[in-house]
Amino acid sequence: MSAQSKAKAAQGYDPKPDPNRCGTCGHFKSDFILPEWMIKANSEAPKRLAPLYTLEDNAIEKNARCGLGGFAVKKTAVCEMYIQPVQA
Repeated sequence: MSAQSKAKAAQGYDPKPDPNRCGTCGHFKSDFILPEWMIKANSEAPKRLAPLYTLEDNAIEKNARCGLGGFAVKKTAVCEMYIQPVQA
């Protein structure tokens, strides 16, 4: 076994990590919003150009939370209640 292989084994290196994280869980909930300055720019834009900013293209994800417990989560966190997201 090479020195690199030994180091990888000692560190538990995984080139294909488990994708079961809060950000890909079916329980994950969040809100997508436009920042206030974008909303203001949309309202002040000429009608032929409006809207300049849309939720589809310019939204910021806020209020990430677990749909089960309702608590705040980070997308890279894990728990034991992971489920595959429902495909719509």
